[in-house]
Amino acid sequence: VGMYSFTVGGVNDNKGDSRIAPAIQISQSMLVPNPLTESRIKGANAVAQAKISSPSTSPLSTYSWGIGAGALTTIANSGRDAERAISLCFANVICIKEHADLFFNFYYCTSGLNFGSDIGFDYTGRAASSGILAGAGAGLYYLEKKGFSPDNALSPALTAHIGFTVDIGKSTQFAVQVPYTAIFRPSASHRIGIELRLLFSGPYRDVKVLNY
Repeated sequence: VGMYSFTVGGVNDNKGDSRIAPAIQISQSMLVPNPLTESRIKGANAVAQAKISSPSTSPLSTYSWGIGAGALTTIANSGRDAERAISLCFANVICIKEHADLFFNFYYCTSGLNFGSDIGFDYTGRAASSGILAGAGAGLYYLEKKGFSPDNALSPALTAHIGFTVDIGKSTQFAVQVPYTAIFRPSASHRIGIELRLLFSGPYRDVKVLNY
């Protein structure tokens, strides 16, 4: 871009003399074009720009707790008949990302002194006031047997589940899950069933926090 300075009209000197300045003609060749330059971001910069323009979110109230109950069937590899029982659950959920939760649950089964706990991660996909969830984790379980036995001890376990959640209030959720648990003892046991839960969270679960 070029800049040109010129004066139109008369010029007064310090003595009050007025003189007519010569005319200045500007030709096309004296103008320097300044073309528009278009820049497009490619590669890693485009990915970085997309991340900045659409940051992930998480709820302001990240902790939820709840109670649940369900019906379970336990099948042992030893060939014994399947055992059916009612299970009770105390659930804890912590949101760590927009679609990722950490869960920590305590269980008690009505068929004797059978209890345990597990910890793991859930993937949650939500649309409006409902969503699906799927998760997996590991835990420890105690399964009582009649009489003293080496099997009456804490045993490691792996668990997985799938289900869905529905909002029934500003800070209340209803959840249905189908859990599967493999308990590794000298004679391994497999549990599968259905579970219903009520989850309660803080008053700001619907307030979103931007995560940059």
